[in-house]
Amino acid sequence: MSHIRKKFDESADNDMVRAKHAVDEIAAKYAIEKQIKEAFSASFCGLLKFTFTQKVNIF
Repeated sequence: MSHIRKKFDESADNDMVRAKHAVDEIAAKYAIEKQIKEAFSASFCGLLKFTFTQKVNIF
């Protein structure tokens, strides 16, 4: 996706309004992707900690 964004950055001289809109949309998608990754990472780490704690408490 970064190569697409680069092309829109390069095309800003031809059609600034559309290029800016496209770059803004791509940035919004990157932000959503980052939030999903962070949420998954946090929940997965929490699950690992819970699982490890349960196994340790059994012994």
